[in-house]
Amino acid sequence: PAQAVKEGRRAANPAEMQFLKAAVVLVGALVAESRVGLSALSVDAPAGVVGEACGEAEYERFKTIVCDLREACGCKGVLCEQEWCNGYMSKWKKEFGACTAKGCPVK
Repeated sequence: PAQAVKEGRRAANPAEMQFLKAAVVLVGALVAESRVGLSALSVDAPAGVVGEACGEAEYERFKTIVCDLREACGCKGVLCEQEWCNGYMSKWKKEFGACTAKGCPVK
């Protein structure tokens, strides 16, 4: 204590030390929990989202609207043979989001 006063610092009282120890333990526990929680998340799932992003019914809609039209429009990659299809397909792909990652079935 005398050395601390001499250097311009005051000695911490026992209550402050207890609080500091508890804060360090709490922060450590939160960091450990967040690491475990992050490893449990799917790469495809944003934080806090539970369940399947593209369910079976939604995927069926995606196949009907996007995949069948893609074939009819002659789309290869991101461009379609029929110009009007490019914007239309882009709109629907954004609408379906996660289903787009599943892609169209290979025929």
